[in-house]
Amino acid sequence: MAEIKLVVGLGNPGIEYANTRHNMGFMVLDKLLGWLPGGVESSSRYESSIYCGRFRGRKLLFQKPATYMNLSGLAVRKLMTADGILPEELLVVYDDMDIEFGCMRMRSNGSSGGHRGMESIIGEIGTEKFSRLRVGIGQVERKQVVDYVLSRFDAADEEKLNRVLTVAGEAVKLSLSRGTAAAMNQYNSWNYDLELEKKQAKADENNA
Repeated sequence: MAEIKLVVGLGNPGIEYANTRHNMGFMVLDKLLGWLPGGVESSSRYESSIYCGRFRGRKLLFQKPATYMNLSGLAVRKLMTADGILPEELLVVYDDMDIEFGCMRMRSNGSSGGHRGMESIIGEIGTEKFSRLRVGIGQVERKQVVDYVLSRFDAADEEKLNRVLTVAGEAVKLSLSRGTAAAMNQYNSWNYDLELEKKQAKADENNA
């Protein structure tokens, strides 16, 4: 089992895109970076913001491409080539409209599912065989897609979003330590709404 050496979060650079649904990958990376012991060293190269830290004693790279979503693969390929990173050592985190907000799916390979950032990465590195974490943002009608993915979460979703980012970060950490299959088994069935219902039921039982 290959160890993950590079975690890429997908999104669009710039204040106008900060915290939008399409920047879910960036937000999960920010969560992870805050957890690394000893902090990280940051740099700007290969059309990206790149962060270097250590996880369980080994070097780990994080990347936020600054090419805008549709050209993400250019930045990812440049970094992978420069650092000798293989596709099986790559993990990409990104938003997915086919998954309900409050759920996520870890996979070890697969198609882009129509996600332009993933299409770019697959095209540039020439394979679909790399790990990815798809973080759900929910669906809308096709004609509303662009406005939806570039919109921000409502204030009412703040608690849910924070929990999603935390669990997504935990899923990535498990993938880094025990492999993608372990993360799939533990987190692909996770559902925020069900978790909330169970907590409420337990609270009601304790108060009965």
